[in-house]
Amino acid sequence: GNQRFSCYPNPVLKRLTILANAQEDQELTITVTDITGRIMHQEQLKYNSQQKLCEVDFSTLKSGIYDLTIYSKQQVLQRAKCVKE
Repeated sequence: GNQRFSCYPNPVLKRLTILANAQEDQELTITVTDITGRIMHQEQLKYNSQQKLCEVDFSTLKSGIYDLTIYSKQQVLQRAKCVKE
């Protein structure tokens, strides 16, 4: 479906919240890559359709610009740029 995701805060310091309007619970894979395309962080998250959100831990990443990709069942749902403070 046409799921919309928004990420905040951006820039992020410790935890990035991913907000979505998906109707059903699902497993999401979040991949964070640096500008060279190297995977810096990957996390499996359970998206809760009641809370409408999940969180990604950015605390171990160095400052810089990252690409966040949200997958569900190997399919890319959304890409976003995130700045780590």
